[in-house]
Amino acid sequence: ELVPSLEMCRAFADASKTAIPKSDRIIPDEGDLVHFVTNIAYTPGISCSRPVLDILWALYECLPVRVKSRESSDERWALLSAIIDAFYRHLLVVEIGLRWCLDSRIVGTLRNLRQSAEGPDNRNAVALGCNILAAMCDVFCSRLKSFGSNEQEEQEAILDFLSDVQELNELCFDSTLPIEAELERHVVRNLLYQYSFRPLRTLVTTKSDWFNSKSVESAVSEFVLETMASPDSTGSSSQDEESDSTRRKKLRAAIECQDIFGPIFPDLQREFDRSRRYLDVAHFVHDVLTCKLQAEGNQSTSPIA
Repeated sequence: ELVPSLEMCRAFADASKTAIPKSDRIIPDEGDLVHFVTNIAYTPGISCSRPVLDILWALYECLPVRVKSRESSDERWALLSAIIDAFYRHLLVVEIGLRWCLDSRIVGTLRNLRQSAEGPDNRNAVALGCNILAAMCDVFCSRLKSFGSNEQEEQEAILDFLSDVQELNELCFDSTLPIEAELERHVVRNLLYQYSFRPLRTLVTTKSDWFNSKSVESAVSEFVLETMASPDSTGSSSQDEESDSTRRKKLRAAIECQDIFGPIFPDLQREFDRSRRYLDVAHFVHDVLTCKLQAEGNQSTSPIA
């Protein structure tokens, strides 16, 4: 029922564009048109699905075009322009949220977005923006993990993510979001522990102003040291085999991480050079011992001639 009702409203707005002679418009006054459209968009409880958002964008396109020279001399027009700008920012927030399949409860309704910006300061708006950004980061990391070794899909996802984060921060929240802290919390560590080293390197080198190099170095160093730590023996042969397999996988991950991040972080490279000999030996010993144990096991179970 919502979509047909919105379509009818869109038809009224479309027949009231300022490009149409005033006498032929359904809503002659441009101010009344702005209030008509925004009152519809900010109706409580409207959840912005893709079809609903498409209609709201169409309603936005029906609004008067901004004329900056007019804003300085016409106080009423300046107020209307501010309302139109805010409407655009809120639509863009929802658009970005839908691109990343975010739960509508995270983004909220357009009314929620407007209310978050109405307080005495911008704390509510920034908190909402951080929640949206954190959810985007989680989806982004999950997508990268699902791509495996597909570099083309990986690169496309990275470019989309960087573009949308920049739009969200600059166009929707006036560059007030703590991008560096949010990316360190929700991207750097997530990508390290899911072994997505290559895309993380691409992010850090492409948008170096969004990543604190010392924080990234610290996270990488912590990951490598933790990965190198030997797990306790479980005592069960089947569990020991599983533990050994996990151990070899972690050693390979630590070596790959060093190979990828060492060249871009000189301090890390020196630290890695000191530990690399141990890693190479440990990796070799695990492989050799595993092969030897398997060979001995096969001999002990072979029939006696």
